[in-house]
Amino acid sequence: MATLLAHIVIKPGKEEEWEAICRDLYAATHASEPSMRRYEYWRGAEPRSYYTLLSFDDHRSFVTHQTSDHHEEAAPTIGACVESIRLEFVDPIQGEQRCR
Repeated sequence: MATLLAHIVIKPGKEEEWEAICRDLYAATHASEPSMRRYEYWRGAEPRSYYTLLSFDDHRSFVTHQTSDHHEEAAPTIGACVESIRLEFVDPIQGEQRCR
């Protein structure tokens, strides 16, 4: 499995545009990528901060996502909105996971 947490800061005034991009990518990814296990966007507590949690069957599936038509088409608008991004690959803790 390949799981990634993206820490994203958006340029001032680009929040609405960024959230529209997020909605479009979310819909396209869920509709066309069967190897995707989890794909979510979150607003952070700090102004202009966002997070994306992505999880795929394997690293190849993640690369397929990054090079998909919908992701490539969004790339120029993503670049126009993002001030900074830090990608962090994370590993799940194995075993039974329950929220209480």
